[in-house]
Amino acid sequence: MRRLRLIADLISTSAVEPAPNRLARRTFAAAAMAERTVVEWDKDDLDALGILKIDVLALGMLTCIRKAFELIERHDGRRWTLATLPAEDPAVYAMLSCAASIGVFQVESRAQMTMLPRLKPRGFYDLVIEVAIVRPGPIQGDMVHPYLRRRNGEEKVDYPSEDLRAVLGKTLGVPLFQEQAMKIAIVAAGFTPSEADRLRGGAPFASPWPTDDLGLSRADRRELQCLLAARGHDVGAPSRVLTPPIRSAVKEEQQRLGHEATGRPGQRLLKALRDPSPDASLSCGSAAGHPAPM
Repeated sequence: MRRLRLIADLISTSAVEPAPNRLARRTFAAAAMAERTVVEWDKDDLDALGILKIDVLALGMLTCIRKAFELIERHDGRRWTLATLPAEDPAVYAMLSCAASIGVFQVESRAQMTMLPRLKPRGFYDLVIEVAIVRPGPIQGDMVHPYLRRRNGEEKVDYPSEDLRAVLGKTLGVPLFQEQAMKIAIVAAGFTPSEADRLRGGAPFASPWPTDDLGLSRADRRELQCLLAARGHDVGAPSRVLTPPIRSAVKEEQQRLGHEATGRPGQRLLKALRDPSPDASLSCGSAAGHPAPM
């Protein structure tokens, strides 16, 4: 019921941010029609509410590819499309192995350009691993160097069991993807798929935004602001950061509840504020005159 109430409040307040660019605005305008409402949501809010989201990436790079095809046809007379372009070109991988990737979608960052000569991609799946390995989860989990050593033949490739060989075979026994971590939980620990999916929230893979000094993610901060407002605190307009009014309200609630400001105080406070109580039943969407934080 609480989730349904939050969804209703978010929709009724229409507290959405404007589309960030003209392309997005045209996309939303094209999707709108009679008896259809298009609402722009923040991805973290969707995750908190359990709503499916699909990312559409590389639209700008697709435009570059189209223009490149036009230039090739105009100057070289050859007509290419995405369907007819050769899938595997050794010259492309040789170029990437030399870190000549400026302007190439997904592998143009400084970190990716540093990793490319070490990984030396020879096929498309190597690029999949290249993109996945230069992320906080594999780096913090010390998975990068073991994978590189195994790839270079400097370390023996082994697997905890034959069942896990099917899960980790493509990455040489080193888990690099969220999906692998979930599959390991299913195969090795008997988790159900839904239970394994919940692991993502606590795994190092699933930390795309840092926590603050209270140990709260951005989504947690929004929920905290909503709950504080429901208890009568003047926390100001919806914010993505811990503003002075929010910090002041947090301090008051910590003192009231007798919480110590050690460890992960934000998580303890959130848990306490989520407990059912008369004031906790207030609608977050209208609490203290402010819409739900977006």
